[in-house]
Amino acid sequence: MKGTRHRMRKALIQALYAWLMESDSPWEVLDSACAFFEVAEEDIARGRGLLSAIVENQPALEKALSTSLEHWSLERVGVVEQAIIYLSLHEITACPDVPLEVAIDEAVRLAKEFSGDESARFVNGVIDALAVTQGSKSAGNAS
Repeated sequence: MKGTRHRMRKALIQALYAWLMESDSPWEVLDSACAFFEVAEEDIARGRGLLSAIVENQPALEKALSTSLEHWSLERVGVVEQAIIYLSLHEITACPDVPLEVAIDEAVRLAKEFSGDESARFVNGVIDALAVTQGSKSAGNAS
């Protein structure tokens, strides 16, 4: 099923939003959203693994995001944008099968879908800065 990984990321953003807002169980949101978006089973498993890793590593992700913000505090960053940036940063630093360009493109696409063009520009700038400061895998892909 074509595009199922993008649909998984959309479902994951919804789950991360629920978790960051401390509203619903992110696991239940992920399962419901994956069913709604008709995500393939192998991508559902991947989404669950990403959700677990992001929740576990959230303090480090938050610190990286906070230090990358110029003239902004973390409190000014929308929850949707935080969720997108956490996912992208995790994929950039911990998912060698996701090329840097794909992680950035997906983050921008998700920001456009969930929040609009201005959000997409903000997310793109933050992710670009984070990719440099986090010693991204871009050097390995620049061949």
